Amino acid sequence: MAEKPTYEELEKRIQKIEQAESDRKRIKSNQIENTLRESEIEYKAFVEETGDLVTRVDKNGNFLYVNHISKEIFGINPEDIVGMPAFDFIHPDDQENTNIWFNDCIEKKILKASFENKQINKTNGNISNMLWTTNFHYDKADQLTGINSIAHNITERKQMEEALVLEKNKLQEALSKIKKLSGMLPICSSCKKIRDDKGYWNQIESYIRDHSTVEFSHSICPSCTKKIYPFLNISD
Repeated sequence: MAEKPTYEELEKRIQKIEQAESDRKRIKSNQIENTLRESEIEYKAFVEETGDLVTRVDKNGNFLYVNHISKEIFGINPEDIVGMPAFDFIHPDDQENTNIWFNDCIEKKILKASFENKQINKTNGNISNMLWTTNFHYDKADQLTGINSIAHNITERKQMEEALVLEKNKLQEALSKIKKLSGMLPICSSCKKIRDDKGYWNQIESYIRDHSTVEFSHSICPSCTKKIYPFLNISD
């Protein structure tokens, strides 16, 4: 019959089990920490290498973080812009609309939304059209805690759209000035005058000039020259 383990032996076994569990947790914790560190490095690399503006603001709308694109858009280095109000860089023409959109999102507890507005570079005055994708964060009491955003510069696209609209308007204006002749025209078989829609007879060149962009220059063909000036020796 096997002897029962003593109290000391049981205690040692328990200590070994506890030590093994502690080692397992420590290894798992280290693995998790390493994974988080690697993810943080990858995220930071993505944020710093992207061509988009990345921002984080607090519940009062002040910058907590901006990536390197802030220098291009705002004209200020990332480390210097922290603590500044984000609304200070919005173009005056878009201040009201942005404020309305922002308050509407907060009131409705929207989590994610997109918006377009113009930003001003405080150094050179350049204006950038930005397309924002914004994530709103709230606490358990549904109070705003912060806002993370990514903004894509669509200035070039906007300029192309405006150029296309301008070109379209020019073409439409040009087309509106073009007069077209169509349908059946009553013309005198003798004098070749044309009767207009008011019943008046007009010289053919006058009628065509008034109803198109054609301009006439007058000359005399050889046949008419012989009739009018028979004494001139003009060959066909």
